[in-house]
Amino acid sequence: KVYDATLNLKTPRGTVLKAADIAVTYPDGESYTGTTDADGNILFTQIPIGNLTINNVTWMDTSINVAPTTVHVDKSGTYYLVAQNVHLLTVKIYGTRGQGLGPSTVSIAPVNVDVETDESGVAVVELPAGSYTVHVNYKGIEDEKSVSLTADTAAEFKLDVFATIFGRPFRTAEFFGELVLLPIVIAIIIYLVAYEYYAWRRRRMAVVPPPPPS
Repeated sequence: KVYDATLNLKTPRGTVLKAADIAVTYPDGESYTGTTDADGNILFTQIPIGNLTINNVTWMDTSINVAPTTVHVDKSGTYYLVAQNVHLLTVKIYGTRGQGLGPSTVSIAPVNVDVETDESGVAVVELPAGSYTVHVNYKGIEDEKSVSLTADTAAEFKLDVFATIFGRPFRTAEFFGELVLLPIVIAIIIYLVAYEYYAWRRRRMAVVPPPPPS
């Protein structure tokens, strides 16, 4: 008698791993491979009763350790696998005053993962253990660093953003530079307006005809 077995692959936090390649060996020694779907499932059919061995799991071009590595198939159904070396990477982006900068774009190489932070400048993504380059971009102000992911890890980025006004980020020097110049600019504008008004008044007085003789 033979059975059908669905393998379901998740992380320790319950996130399904889609597009993971799984290689197995049937109890009779035959080998098969397949790829998990959007729900983290893959179906293997016509399995004789006995132990189904999970030989290899690859996700994001990285070998994934799973538990268990064998499942005893004696009926058709779903068998659950948990990825062991998949960790959380938390990216935090903030400005010079400690304010969260979001939404920001986070790009992770070499796995070509792009995510967007929330309004507080935080993004969380699950990745296989490995070394990554994390690049962040807040409205054109950028930074990047290397991250070694061997456990749940937080990568913090402090960007030179003092304030964001009407959607425009101001670096510290820009903000204070323009703040100092603003009163000067206003004073110049007031002087020019006053000068033009004074000149207009003089021209108007110059063309007023003298009163007729009595």
